[in-house]
Amino acid sequence: MHEEQPNAPFQLPPSPTGCALSKGEIDNHSILVHRVGIETGNTCNLRCIYCFANSGKALPGELNSSELFQVIDQISEVGAKIIPIIGGGEPTLSKHLLDLVAYISSKGLIPGVFTNCTVITKELARRLFDMGTYVVGKLNSLDHNLEDLMTGVKGASKRIKQGIDILMTSGFTGVTPSKLSLNTIICKYNYYEIPAIFRWMRDRNIIPYIQIPVLIGRMKSAIAISNQQAKTLFYNILKIDQENYGYNWVPTPPNVSWPCTQRTTSCYITSTGDVQLCNSTNISLGNVRKQRLRDILLSSQMKAIKDLTRIRGNCAKCPYLGVYCCGGCTANSFNSTGDVFASDERCWHQGGV
Repeated sequence: MHEEQPNAPFQLPPSPTGCALSKGEIDNHSILVHRVGIETGNTCNLRCIYCFANSGKALPGELNSSELFQVIDQISEVGAKIIPIIGGGEPTLSKHLLDLVAYISSKGLIPGVFTNCTVITKELARRLFDMGTYVVGKLNSLDHNLEDLMTGVKGASKRIKQGIDILMTSGFTGVTPSKLSLNTIICKYNYYEIPAIFRWMRDRNIIPYIQIPVLIGRMKSAIAISNQQAKTLFYNILKIDQENYGYNWVPTPPNVSWPCTQRTTSCYITSTGDVQLCNSTNISLGNVRKQRLRDILLSSQMKAIKDLTRIRGNCAKCPYLGVYCCGGCTANSFNSTGDVFASDERCWHQGGV
């Protein structure tokens, strides 16, 4: 059963803002980049066992607020429309967060905030909503003890759930498409709970951001699931979506219910100014302290990486390449092989449907 592909006409579900773009947007080379993630710093109040950034304390040489405003100017100049503030620590701990969001909004761009939800207040939620912000929160388990285990801090789960409740009652789930997504990292601890978490989100108009993590930072292979487990889970959730919510999609790693198109449509700027494809692709393509973002995006290295015809292996033969996804998870390919053009070995399609 799990080998079958969805046969019904596609009614694609909503995806987190800017994360899964259309074929037309993938092919639109007149726009250098659609979405640019930025970090406010590495400081975090949690110690998640899977954290890609190994966050906690601030890093030496982090961009200051003045530099971040200049980065936003450069992002606007290259034509991007979406700027999520991702971390790599906890953005709501930054005293400059609301000023950054307001500045992004004043440029006519869409601001986003990734947060663990532990310090969300009614006032903060109201101000973010009023500025047109979309929010990606955290939910790894509906069980308090398991969430605390995965976040590394006792009592974090109750604060996370309180923050989610505040965001829901502040209007983020009262619009279409929803302005609230929740990020769930799949590992051996919560594997069997994922379908229930998925239903919990769908029933509340929350966009699932459920994903298989890359083995970087604090994420270790000892708590990772197998490729076969991932395939079984993804197809089980597809069936839930088809039968209960009327959605249909192609199950591909790393994200449940929507593909990753960041390779061709996005980039990411770390708290120290390095430009990467995404938060987990640890290859620096330049630094905004030394080069203009436009020059980095126009570099031969960046152009080559975004050229899907250069992808090798099974992904190069897949009919979904450039139509539905952009070669699986580039971060996983690079971090597991050292080759940014390698196929994502976690994908079960193996070059065919």
